[in-house]
Amino acid sequence: MLERIIVKNGLNRNEATGLEELKERLHSGAVQLDLSDHPYLVDQMEKQEYETWSREIEKYTGRSWLDLPWYFAESLFYLEILLAWGYYRKDNPRFGADPYQVLKEEELKRVGGGLDLGTRIASQTGAVDAPEERLALLLRYGLWANRLDLSYSQLLERYRDAPQGESNQLLLDHSETITDKLLRARRVDLILDNSASELIADLYLAYHLLQSSPGLKVVLHCKKSPYYVSDAMIKDVAATISIMEQCRETGLGRAGRELSEKVEEGSLILTDHSFWNGPLLFPRLPSELKSEL
Repeated sequence: MLERIIVKNGLNRNEATGLEELKERLHSGAVQLDLSDHPYLVDQMEKQEYETWSREIEKYTGRSWLDLPWYFAESLFYLEILLAWGYYRKDNPRFGADPYQVLKEEELKRVGGGLDLGTRIASQTGAVDAPEERLALLLRYGLWANRLDLSYSQLLERYRDAPQGESNQLLLDHSETITDKLLRARRVDLILDNSASELIADLYLAYHLLQSSPGLKVVLHCKKSPYYVSDAMIKDVAATISIMEQCRETGLGRAGRELSEKVEEGSLILTDHSFWNGPLLFPRLPSELKSEL
């Protein structure tokens, strides 16, 4: 992943210094990060986010990366990337820049990528009359598109051309119950994961729900900072909707334009929280987020 970031962003040797140093530190095998060595983080992170990271890192300082809980190890790796990249440093030319932007755009626009998937979804859902059947199909697209995760490149290549709307591989299928609840809901919250293909599927789900239920609010929960390569931030959602709007393909363009209108009128809400790009698991959901959901 570090190599891909360096190559895809065209970094020269000097620009890649922080990432190369991170690679060496990973090879040393132990957690060494001390946030007090990065004083600018106090201003760039919310207090809760900074305190959470400080507390969790302290638990594992000095321990082997091979001896860490899996999710924490991954999360810490992606925080380390942002620090090495210069994401939080105002004196760095890459301050606030997404190190994965190029990868996200490539996956969205490539042959067989997100826009092609959106065209396929538009065609299939357009041929289904019953709202319940259309919604069940969109739920399956959202489910299977989760496999198209840029942080797992081998699985991505394996599953990119696999059928995305199928139900015959499901061990459990609760779509009938879920579609009934969704079509009667006054508000639906979608916790987003990946940009590109999965985000296209999520946006089509939101589009269909807003079309089917007048007065509905759909809230899209995004990551606050770049994370896990393809994870969706507010800017990724906004950019994807804008690209959809410009598509000549009728269904894709219409969906993009209507989603943009829904954002403006306030029935499609984009929000973010640092919990989604942090080291904690769901049982430790922050109280304000828990009460909102």
